[in-house]
Amino acid sequence: MISDGEDCLKRLKLALPQPAKHILDWFHIAMKLHPIEQTAECWARRLPPNERKELLEDIAAVRRRLWNGQTDRAIDLVGRLFHDLKADEQGSSAIVSLRGGLLNLRIYIDQNRGSITNYGARYRERKRIASTAAEASVNNLVARRMVKKQQMRWSERG
Repeated sequence: MISDGEDCLKRLKLALPQPAKHILDWFHIAMKLHPIEQTAECWARRLPPNERKELLEDIAAVRRRLWNGQTDRAIDLVGRLFHDLKADEQGSSAIVSLRGGLLNLRIYIDQNRGSITNYGARYRERKRIASTAAEASVNNLVARRMVKKQQMRWSERG
């Protein structure tokens, strides 16, 4: 069962007739990573080339570690980045934003630690890593009904 990590959805697996594993939707992890990557990319332009390269490689390593299910290693790297950025420029708005994103990511990973899997292996095995297909179908159905393009219909059985 794949979800965004909401507690009620994690508990839903307990109501299923067969044992199920809860997996955190990769899309939601990627959505936490994206603003961190963008902010780091912009801020890194101010750094000397060697420091820029190191920062961007570390940010990419966080994504790679999460993709490969290496949760503890990702958390350690997020913590190190958070600490190192504090030492650099505490007053910079980009640093404040970057540190805030890293803190939010750390909390999200901690709260969903047991649901993070090796997404790379699942992807190579052609298994689902995100719920986007189901979410898109639901969104499409709701949108069609909300603008009255499709009326609700009842079957003969009710």
